[in-house]
Amino acid sequence: MLTLQDCLDYADLSPEDVSAIAEHEHVPEVVAAEMGAQWVQSDSGCYRIVTCMMDNIEHAEAHGDQRKAHEQEEALRHFVHAHSPSH
Repeated sequence: MLTLQDCLDYADLSPEDVSAIAEHEHVPEVVAAEMGAQWVQSDSGCYRIVTCMMDNIEHAEAHGDQRKAHEQEEALRHFVHAHSPSH
């Protein structure tokens, strides 16, 4: 049986990346890991993950949750750095 960590390792996603997808798509984290594994294989999919994170930041800010917004911003920076074309 695969664990969530196995899925993260396979997809080259962090727990924060998967959590952002799960939150945005309203799915369990294991489903989000599978979605992210598929999305991260293309530029348009990576853009989709970035969009999820940006939407989550906007939602957190709109609801006054600065801590969550900051956490999502950090996750976004990490994701963009890890999945930029130069890597």
